[in-house]
Amino acid sequence: MRRTIVLLALVPACAWDDGVPFGEVSVDFTARWTDVPARGGAWQKLASDFEVQVTSASATFGALALVDVGTTALNFDPADPPPGYSNCHGGHCHADDGRLVSYEEIAAELAGGEGPSPVVRLAVGARELR
Repeated sequence: MRRTIVLLALVPACAWDDGVPFGEVSVDFTARWTDVPARGGAWQKLASDFEVQVTSASATFGALALVDVGTTALNFDPADPPPGYSNCHGGHCHADDGRLVSYEEIAAELAGGEGPSPVVRLAVGARELR
């Protein structure tokens, strides 16, 4: 019995060391511009007969957060979304204001809550794409 207690007391020590996270989130974002030779190589012909050449691009991300959505049961039918939402598919609906909102957030909102709150907010801003 004593051996079991000592073993159980030592098990967490090998998993959680000082300064070492118990989990990890990895995010990968890839953007690609493809030159289509049939459309002029580096110069891209538009449908309006104008031609453009992209020499650099940048993107600004408005918000990025890690959210624990839990296991909220759905209280709405994605095939018949509630007012303010449309085009529900793949675990999210499109809000009238342009946001992509997860089923869990909509279910929490309909249940009277505001949905899950961010666990971690990440710094965002303009990023240059090369």
